[in-house]
Amino acid sequence: MGSWFSRVGFHGIDDGVMTLSTLSQIAADRIKRDYVDAILHAAEVAEVFVDRVIVTLRKDRR
Repeated sequence: MGSWFSRVGFHGIDDGVMTLSTLSQIAADRIKRDYVDAILHAAEVAEVFVDRVIVTLRKDRR
């Protein structure tokens, strides 16, 4: 997890859906492929209901 991961935005959890955002499709695909299972597991351990993770693209470069 390098600096690209620090640019992932967390937008909340609503009805079990966690929404994240990133600046590139490559990063979004990597999160979906490599990290969703770990995110779901961490939420379970923290006793936070997350059934699904959505990764969106954002246009701003902040």
